[in-house]
Amino acid sequence: ETTDHDTPAENYVRYIIGSNITEVQNISYMKIPLILYLQLPVNDKFGFYLQTGVNFSIPVKNTYSSKGTFTYKGYYQAYNVYITGVPWERLQKDTLNADQGELKIKSFSTEFISSVGVQMSFKNKMQISLGFFYSRLLSDISAYKSTESFVLSSIPTEMKSMMEGSTKATASSFGVKIGFRYYLK
Repeated sequence: ETTDHDTPAENYVRYIIGSNITEVQNISYMKIPLILYLQLPVNDKFGFYLQTGVNFSIPVKNTYSSKGTFTYKGYYQAYNVYITGVPWERLQKDTLNADQGELKIKSFSTEFISSVGVQMSFKNKMQISLGFFYSRLLSDISAYKSTESFVLSSIPTEMKSMMEGSTKATASSFGVKIGFRYYLK
């Protein structure tokens, strides 16, 4: 609920409708690994490997850019009417909002990592490995505190990051891992 700028001021309920909302978050970490690496050779040319451990992660980049189209409506209960398209009351229709900035994330995170696969050796000089990996942060990364009154955009030209509405943001990844080693013996 809010009040308008008329004299006398009248109460109305503000409704905000958003569409085509997108956000790109770019978070990069410097990672310090502590890994147990086991090699299980079958013969001198072929074997299996297992890696497991933790990464100690320190953020080096944490930016976002977001945009969306919003319509702001006011419902006047006294008159049973919805009003939009009134710029001086900030009740615009189809307004493109955009924002960019830095995310508030914790300054240190711990990440579980694991990888398993096969490896082949050639002439004791080269080793090629192929496997699968999985990683997951062990805690949330968001440094935002409360989301009880979070609104993505309350007035035209204002937009916040979606992460600001979350206190439990985390990340995980999985994929294929390809390795190549050349020994200088």
